[in-house]
Amino acid sequence: MHSSPQETLAALDRVGYFTDLKTATTVYLSGKIHRPIMLEGPAGAGKTELAQSVARAYRVPLLRLQCYQGINEEKAIGQYDKNLQELYILLMSKSAQTPDWGEIKREVTSRSYFMAGPLLEAIEQEKRCVLLIDEIDKVDYAFEAQAFKRACSCFGLGRYFYDFGEMWVEVNEYKQPRELPNLPSWALPAAERKSAESRQTSEGTKRTDTAVQKGPLDASLTSRIESCRRDIGQVLYANILGSIAKVRAARDIPNQHLQMEVLKWMESGVRGLSQVRSIASEIPETKFFEVLDNLQVPSIDKIPNFGVLSELVKEMKEVHSRQSGVSAA
Repeated sequence: MHSSPQETLAALDRVGYFTDLKTATTVYLSGKIHRPIMLEGPAGAGKTELAQSVARAYRVPLLRLQCYQGINEEKAIGQYDKNLQELYILLMSKSAQTPDWGEIKREVTSRSYFMAGPLLEAIEQEKRCVLLIDEIDKVDYAFEAQAFKRACSCFGLGRYFYDFGEMWVEVNEYKQPRELPNLPSWALPAAERKSAESRQTSEGTKRTDTAVQKGPLDASLTSRIESCRRDIGQVLYANILGSIAKVRAARDIPNQHLQMEVLKWMESGVRGLSQVRSIASEIPETKFFEVLDNLQVPSIDKIPNFGVLSELVKEMKEVHSRQSGVSAA
């Protein structure tokens, strides 16, 4: 690590990468606070060269993951050497002693038989390195959802992207969280952060575990709950499921009592959104978007929770009342 942006700029100059102090400052801060650098630009702009120059300037290894459409997690993380595994099993099966298949299984699934890809290589480096993930925009959804999620959560790569402390979640016998973990306030959207603070003030205590018993379910209630998603939006829908039943899907609600409780909140949300839509049709569009902007809500289908919904209904009624008074005058 160089001690200042100026030293970083001089080091890049020495290895033949001529840039400005702004870029050097970005490189310096990235190493200082352990954050990645995302570069965007046309071919030949010097994106790859910057990574190579940083590696030369800091005298650290450069590991490269070249992304392309159809790339899978084996290319990114690695895979077992099947030929080597088969050879070991064959040799052990032909040995004079009776094979210990449990020991053989442990051996062939050990790290010794795993050929690491760039992501795993980066994690295993004893000292710093430069990991270049090139043309990440070309990967498809399946790769993003599986390879990077697995690398970040299972192999520890996430600590290089985000400065998260450890978070333990206690679960009950049905593998459901007893309490939903609270993200730090800086990680929440502004509207959610505001409502979270108000909830903490009003409730004073954490929600207790309500999903402790499984019981008979009513399929019709599940259907009615799921039908509310279209009217209230995915964000509020997920918030109700998580805060009331501590689940992510309606079919995972453990008992009929909680089904009825969730449905009550869902239908209350539908009524609230119905009021908002009705008032929105009677006031100028600019006034409606002004209210959304004041509450920092991007759109009517992305209301984060009931606290924001209540504020939205209240402000919409006030705007409608003022607009009615102006029209009457």
